[in-house]
Amino acid sequence: MTSLQEFAYPASFNFVEFNNIPTFAGKKRYCDEKLQKLSSGSGRIVYQVDNEKVLKLAKNPKGIAQNQEECRSYAIECGIGAEVYLYDDNGWWIEMQLARKATVSDFKRILGCSFEQVQAFVYDAHNTYARNGKKANTWLTNKYRNFLDAAYDKEWFSGLYDYMANTGLEAIGDLTRINSYGVVSDNGQENIVLIDMGLSDEVFDSYYNRSIRVTESEIKDIIKECVQQLLSEENNLISPEDAEAQGFAVSSKDQKYQEGEFFIPKNVGIGYKVFYLKNGKLYPPVIANDNAQETPIGVWLPASSPNIVGYTLKDHRPQVASGGAGTRGRSLGNLAFRPGWHLGEIPYAEQFLKKKTYNGKKVWPDNLVWAQVEYSNDVDYQDEAMSYGYSKNGNFRHSYAGLPKIPKNGSYRYRTNPNPATVPWIITGAMKVDKILSFDEVDQILRQKGIEPPIVMSEKDYKRLV
Repeated sequence: MTSLQEFAYPASFNFVEFNNIPTFAGKKRYCDEKLQKLSSGSGRIVYQVDNEKVLKLAKNPKGIAQNQEECRSYAIECGIGAEVYLYDDNGWWIEMQLARKATVSDFKRILGCSFEQVQAFVYDAHNTYARNGKKANTWLTNKYRNFLDAAYDKEWFSGLYDYMANTGLEAIGDLTRINSYGVVSDNGQENIVLIDMGLSDEVFDSYYNRSIRVTESEIKDIIKECVQQLLSEENNLISPEDAEAQGFAVSSKDQKYQEGEFFIPKNVGIGYKVFYLKNGKLYPPVIANDNAQETPIGVWLPASSPNIVGYTLKDHRPQVASGGAGTRGRSLGNLAFRPGWHLGEIPYAEQFLKKKTYNGKKVWPDNLVWAQVEYSNDVDYQDEAMSYGYSKNGNFRHSYAGLPKIPKNGSYRYRTNPNPATVPWIITGAMKVDKILSFDEVDQILRQKGIEPPIVMSEKDYKRLV
């Protein structure tokens, strides 16, 4: 859990006391006494902290699931979600940007459209990727067809589509309700954002959809179908050949070092790289090395780019495939193209932890190991990398930041998690693996950084015990 004691909570509100309260009811009573209650739903209660922040408190398992979903919502990266500042690792609470409820007139004034047109856009966007192939509310989408065709090129609607399509969201009901939206002010400019982003498909099916009862085998089939859909993006991506013909493909010289460009760095940083350990050899867990080769130790390795499988239709953003030979084999679908070696400032990565805990502790798979590495740090690419996140209107969209080219002979930092409190990755143009760390050495580093080390467990034991 991230400490909140430095933030603007009432003097009577003590987070040590609050977090030591073991029950939903007890935490609710404490917040009722110390904070101003704004609203309450079936799973959460919203309290105002000050003029900038709210605290969303879960009051049951449904609320915990919504908090856990909201704190990592892709809507934030797409520029259409209220900012999440801090959150409890177990989902008890999240701290978010305060927004006032949006009204019909707000949509007209800020976005230049009616809320009914926003609803039409949600249905139309969903119809482009709906798994069942059925078209919903076509009477409404046909009514606003001219508006919709133009809306996809507008920044706010493009962000909404990006959020929906890239997460494959089927539970779109909240997006058609005006009370899911709020108005925030950033640098004096008003913007409409989602303030209720906790209803993912998984949360909906687990806590709201009482009509479905699926077996474990059916769940596996659904997951397999979704993965296959993500991998077969021909209808959703522009091919590299077409991108080249249209003039927006990434240049080949940006995808690899040219002869004479690489040099052994003078300024070296120390970082940590996670590897998939197989038969005593090291492989990247997500994106394979060239020709699925292993990663050698003790030599400088200039980065190369994974193959670009296509470009997004709306924004021409290059995409790469994950998984397959030379990795753990698990596909995460297509990922944004940010070439270079991806390292950690510390040997810790939330995305590789198991979903379930054991005796209250997080679980790390025993076939993933950490290496201490040196990385090239002669050229600072930070400002250039962040510049890609700014739109023509000057708004920053975190998911668009990062270099679409190798940071040759240098590095920058990029935070893949939308929560600003998380540790960013180091993305570098070259690295040298110095040594493989034992799990005890990793634990020692994490404790020095104030992080509780996870339990290391084999897949077999995880399935048996958890």
